[in-house]
Amino acid sequence: MTVAGTSLISSLAVVLRDGEMLLIKRAVEPHKGHWCPPGGVIDEGESPEESAVREVKEETGLDVIVRAKLGEVLGPVTGRYLGVFLCAVEGGALEPSQAEVSDVRWFPYEELHRLQVPPFIMGFLTTLDLRELENPSNSPDSG
Repeated sequence: MTVAGTSLISSLAVVLRDGEMLLIKRAVEPHKGHWCPPGGVIDEGESPEESAVREVKEETGLDVIVRAKLGEVLGPVTGRYLGVFLCAVEGGALEPSQAEVSDVRWFPYEELHRLQVPPFIMGFLTTLDLRELENPSNSPDSG
């Protein structure tokens, strides 16, 4: 769900590769023990896109670039909107943050529904065509 003109409090990064999505297992509240896209609170003076890139690096060790904004989702804990951004890996090494993340893994798209993912995040992810987002050049409409 995208709401024009909303004030974003946090960013989430949808990182896709080879038919898989990168997820972290949260070691802290909110949503401790749940699998989530990397993300977190937007720091003062930081854009939502910069926040997404920083959070992926801090939580997973990977360097990413933002390819597109996918929308916004309402966080049930804060009652504020989170920006959701499509990101691509540019480098780095997969290594979970010891403070905030208990695990980080790539999951095949087909397995996402089996994971313990917060319902508001899963609801948003189910609206996306992850394969198309990962490989937009495969679209019949692209030149």
